[in-house]
Amino acid sequence: MNGSEPCGTVASVNDGTPRPVAQTQTLDALSRGESERRYLLVITGQSSSVFPLPALGAVVVGRGGGDGQISLDDPAASRRHAQFLVDANDVSIEDLGSHNGTYVDGVRTSGVKLLGRSSVVTIGAVSMILHREGRGAEGRVVAVPEFHRRATEEVARLLRRKSQLALVTVRAAVPALLQTCVENSLARDLGPADVATWSAEGDLLVLFPDADEDDPAELAERVRGHVANYVHSARAGVAACPTDGADIETLLATSRAACEQATAGTAILASELLWTRDVGGRTVVLVEPSMVRLYALIERLAKSDLPVLVEGETGTGKEHAASALHAWSPRAKGPLVTVNCAALPESLAESELFGHDKGAFSGAVSAKIGLLEAAHGGTLFLDEVGELSLSVQSKLLRALETRSIVRIGETRVRPVDVRFVTATHRDLHADVAAGRFRQDLLYRVGAASVVLPPLRDRRREIPVLARAFLTAACVRLAREPLTLDPQIMQHLLEHAWPGNVRELRNVMDFLAATALGPIAQPWELPSLVQGHNRESIRATPLESTEAVSAMAARPSAESGHETPSFRTLAEEIRVLERTRIREALSLARGVQTRAAELLGMPVRTLFAKLRVHGLDARDARHVGARSQPPAPSST
Repeated sequence: MNGSEPCGTVASVNDGTPRPVAQTQTLDALSRGESERRYLLVITGQSSSVFPLPALGAVVVGRGGGDGQISLDDPAASRRHAQFLVDANDVSIEDLGSHNGTYVDGVRTSGVKLLGRSSVVTIGAVSMILHREGRGAEGRVVAVPEFHRRATEEVARLLRRKSQLALVTVRAAVPALLQTCVENSLARDLGPADVATWSAEGDLLVLFPDADEDDPAELAERVRGHVANYVHSARAGVAACPTDGADIETLLATSRAACEQATAGTAILASELLWTRDVGGRTVVLVEPSMVRLYALIERLAKSDLPVLVEGETGTGKEHAASALHAWSPRAKGPLVTVNCAALPESLAESELFGHDKGAFSGAVSAKIGLLEAAHGGTLFLDEVGELSLSVQSKLLRALETRSIVRIGETRVRPVDVRFVTATHRDLHADVAAGRFRQDLLYRVGAASVVLPPLRDRRREIPVLARAFLTAACVRLAREPLTLDPQIMQHLLEHAWPGNVRELRNVMDFLAATALGPIAQPWELPSLVQGHNRESIRATPLESTEAVSAMAARPSAESGHETPSFRTLAEEIRVLERTRIREALSLARGVQTRAAELLGMPVRTLFAKLRVHGLDARDARHVGARSQPPAPSST
């Protein structure tokens, strides 16, 4: 410890003489022979000390002091402020109705709050940090339910602190008799907060809550090495939080999936876990095993001529699936004709699909080949097939059954050799029940079906797809590669993604166009992805900096007194950015290239920022003309 005085903290002493608690060890703590010693590191502005916790019982914190209590010399502390509740497995904090409150990891708490390892309890200016010191493997290797509980707590705590956590999975057939040997070997590499368990499948799971300074790949290899001392074929996978997941279930699934892909004697990162497939010249990136299996099904279906119905929400990648069905089929050399049925006007849908003869109707000045004929020898992809009218559905059903069509205005039957692929985001069975879709057509187009899950159910794909989309967008814009701040990844993993993969790609395109530095920051995300609706700033053109400052200093209507409203850092930066852009446009009299030079940003970035902030350079041109002297002649 870095201080010799007890920072206002007094331990239980029989003779009543205060001593630094770092020098105090109760007989109970020394004699109980447990595998883990739990203590509080108590820190003030001048010094620090250690208070050992008992095996069981309560430790009161406050200004009153007394045997077995932690006495705080702090004006913010109540006489009986709070108490630590200790049992065989857990340590909790309970606020005892204090005036100024008890804070756990920066959040005021009420009632009993379970503490995780390294939780910080703050009372006034005093911080108390819970530590656990294990001796050997005991206490570090726990049962699966306890592992899940601790892991869930640590994930929540570290996301609040913007730290990094690593979860390692090692797969090896370790005999039960050797598991203790592995545990004892592993204990040399485990810190006070690290914890491990053996899963029901026999995998070794190790959680490293404080992995900010560690390379996840090195952690995985070290853990794998301890197992490899006894089973040489051990393999490992590691997932990091928040890079690969923001909840324990996702992290467990991701680290296990990485472990499954590792070869014997190796360890791999979850970020390396992806499959790429070429689909007609386009690369499809797959991460989730469910998606890998779906594309394996698509590859099998592609070899047949069965009609396939692709179902899924908007933006889940139905067009990619249809392209794969064509590209991997014997018809790959034929045409792939894509029809957006939702964009077909009802009056023209029949003509577009089946064609018409010259003079068949008003405006038919020449014969026209339909899209079914255009797809002859290849694949016809009818996207959003549920939007077709019942009359067109009837004719499409006949084309499917007879493999022939009749153009409008003709009697000649024309054979068509077409493989039908359809897609919808609607529940066609519900549409059948409501009379909006023909049941017999559903049976025909749905001879085989592929259901694409939404992105919110494929969270392991989010980090990989986000990085891939961002890299591609930077290449298109000819800008230096961008990286994502860890907090951005947390926002991405917590977002519901109603627009699915398409929405994720649009967000990455937005960041590539608008991010100012080499690392995209959380406040540069669209507000909807940030998880809250921020108050928009509807300022008049060229609003002054003083006016913006006055807005920030307005009293809160809810508070009932003159406490100024407090804007988040992200909003403060957004307001400042908007103000500076308006000022630059004013000085440049609306000339955007000149304003971009004043701001030191690329012109394309300024264009994007204008859209984000709802600014119009023409407003600045008029105001600037009134407030600036005439520009010198260029002659």
